[in-house]
Amino acid sequence: MNKTLKRTLAVMAVVAGIFLVFVIIMILRYSYALKQMSPAETQAINDTVFCIRDKYVNAYIFKGYDGYMMIDAGINKKRVIEELTRLEINPDDILTVVLTHSDPDHAGGLNAFENAKVFMHEEEEQMVTGKTARFVFKSKWRNKDYNLIRSDEVLNINVFLVRVLHTPGHTPGSCCFIVNDDYLLTGDNLIIQDGKYSNFFDMINMDTEIQIESLKKLPDPSQFEYILTGHTGIILRDEL
Repeated sequence: MNKTLKRTLAVMAVVAGIFLVFVIIMILRYSYALKQMSPAETQAINDTVFCIRDKYVNAYIFKGYDGYMMIDAGINKKRVIEELTRLEINPDDILTVVLTHSDPDHAGGLNAFENAKVFMHEEEEQMVTGKTARFVFKSKWRNKDYNLIRSDEVLNINVFLVRVLHTPGHTPGSCCFIVNDDYLLTGDNLIIQDGKYSNFFDMINMDTEIQIESLKKLPDPSQFEYILTGHTGIILRDEL
């Protein structure tokens, strides 16, 4: 074996080793974050707002005069449909899905909603076209139509006014939403545990420093009747 080939194989072995270590570290960090998550069980929050649990994540459903609006879409089509069925909600009646971001645990169940218009922030498009990697992995959506929304835009959906708060950091297009001034939906931007809130888990953010700066512009969560998080459940104002 000549020296050039030996050198090439040695470099390849080092690169493979570094990649393997990186993957192991990411798995350990993700596993730690999962253990800290405490999503709410599938339930009716009140007469018009509902929550479903898909493993370690929550998605939220708002009942309008004509169909439903959903914030995020869960992980798995089959499980999402099962949880909606428990609430006696027909997936065909979900007419709008607004995504806090495009990670698979928030957008993986989109295929359950054939009649829904899908909205995401314009800065999140890079994550679904394969332009930007999530850590080292790129994702490219196929056969999924979506509409782009902008910072501070107010969406008029059915009987709901949804204010878009662009809060990058977890991903470039991560958002929080204010619905009818009563509900703050935080996606993967805030965690609330023991009545205290902080930024999302550092180990699975793309850029925690940017997220922390983003959250400084967020209204005080205690001014909302309900704070609906992606992974730490439902918090009422008097619990803060």
